[in-house]
Amino acid sequence: MDISVLRNVLSHIEQVDKKVYLDQVVDSNYAIIDDRLAYDTQEKAEEVAEDLGCSGFHTHDFEGQTWYMPCETHTAK
Repeated sequence: MDISVLRNVLSHIEQVDKKVYLDQVVDSNYAIIDDRLAYDTQEKAEEVAEDLGCSGFHTHDFEGQTWYMPCETHTAK
């Protein structure tokens, strides 16, 4: 992932307090769900999973759209 894209996404996160972030759709490609970045495509989530050292993806339905997160489970880091 291009670092400028990541910085742009992170700049849109609204901090509710020091530990909790607001779930939100950032744009048509990214969402923040449970303090984690979600993607609009399975392929992107799988690409990021590989970069993180895990495999697969899992989904979240949020704001009427299916979002894809890296790793097979939400607990994987």
